Amino acid sequence: MGDFLVDHFTAWYNFHGKFPENVLYYRDGVSTSQYDDVVDVELAGIDEAFDNLVEAQKGVDVKPLKITAVIVTKRHSTRFFPRQKNDEMTNGNCKPGLLVDRSITSPYYTDFYIQSHNAIKGTARSAHYMVIRNDMGMSTDQLEDLVSLTDERRDIANKEVQTHKLNYTYVRATLGVSYAAPAYYADRLCERARCYLRKYYVPNNNARSDARNQLRIEETTVDQNRTTTNANVPPRPRGHKKTDAEIQAEKTDAKDVADRMYNWLNPIAKKRWNAERDDVAKNPAGDDRQRHMLETMYWM
Repeated sequence: MGDFLVDHFTAWYNFHGKFPENVLYYRDGVSTSQYDDVVDVELAGIDEAFDNLVEAQKGVDVKPLKITAVIVTKRHSTRFFPRQKNDEMTNGNCKPGLLVDRSITSPYYTDFYIQSHNAIKGTARSAHYMVIRNDMGMSTDQLEDLVSLTDERRDIANKEVQTHKLNYTYVRATLGVSYAAPAYYADRLCERARCYLRKYYVPNNNARSDARNQLRIEETTVDQNRTTTNANVPPRPRGHKKTDAEIQAEKTDAKDVADRMYNWLNPIAKKRWNAERDDVAKNPAGDDRQRHMLETMYWM
């Protein structure tokens, strides 16, 4: 994760003349069991990337980076229905702007549900937001920021960028979308990336065979390295229960295999991404289009 943000931190520094102090991070596509991985891997990667950049700028006074991370989930079984006739849309769903932050939410963590869109068909599914880190110290009201805030609460909420307002900033819709626009943009970018790697996501026999063979090679290499490391370790007796150290070693090996596969596939993806334009696009108009593509969210 940190590698992806190096360019963004650098661009921010070049434009503002200083490093950012706050990062509001929305993460989609994460199950409950993966929350710790987001904290330990992704957020730690952001911290590390920022620290490395700051260290490279010797003599610059930089404040510690504050990260507020919010997990966005739509794959849940919770549904809301209006209790009064004047609270429902013509299709029977709740009106956009529904907020639920008590009764059915966690008593230990900060989480809430927001239905910010008008479902066209079927039962509307509210987005569930779970705050897993809050260095910025944002209150629940600031994160939710409903349109119906009182003047006092609105003055507080307007000091930060909040979830509900972000749902109305998605560039392809004039109305609110179902979840925060940053997470929505990330989904679209991943869709675009899948197009470049379609050969491996929907492989033909040759591509599938190449990937499987490479995976076997990397697994064999990692297994041999582990065997060499454990050369002086006596064999496990029958019925042996794995120790915490052995379980951690298996996780380390699995990550090593994944990293090796990434290093194998990454140059292929970059070559596809940086492929030279067709002759028909080698003209001033094509130059402008390529520049705009590189500078904007062309994958939208």
